[in-house]
Amino acid sequence: MGVVALSCCLRLVCRILRLVYLVSWVARVDLTVDFFLVYTLVMIISTFVVLGLMLYAVHTKLDELESYFKENAEVRKYQERWKRNQRLNRGNRMALLINVLRTPKRSVKEGLLTEAELAAIPPALKRWAVWPYRLVMVWAVGWGYWGTWL
Repeated sequence: MGVVALSCCLRLVCRILRLVYLVSWVARVDLTVDFFLVYTLVMIISTFVVLGLMLYAVHTKLDELESYFKENAEVRKYQERWKRNQRLNRGNRMALLINVLRTPKRSVKEGLLTEAELAAIPPALKRWAVWPYRLVMVWAVGWGYWGTWL
């Protein structure tokens, strides 16, 4: 699913680049301005893509992830504290699981989970929890670059 979404995004970016090049060729506008415009459009579109991936992960994968931690005291504490299924509450519970899965050795060392709990989670589910977070980091760097470009 992630590869398909990424390829669709790349095709969309290529089409936008072709459209901007065509407009610049017709209007005979300087290409440096067009490159900034294209970069801005890509960043705006990527904002919605990243937001969509994060919302998809929270709404579809959170319950499945929490089912692997039914006996874990830390996860149960978070479920009791953030028990309602509002967006903020689900996001906070997902943030704990992302933190645990992003640094599994440290989490085992601190006693947040056991090796058996960690081994029980399928690798595809781990990727769905961690990769949207990593994509957000790349997205944030991209916006930082855009801000310094101004």
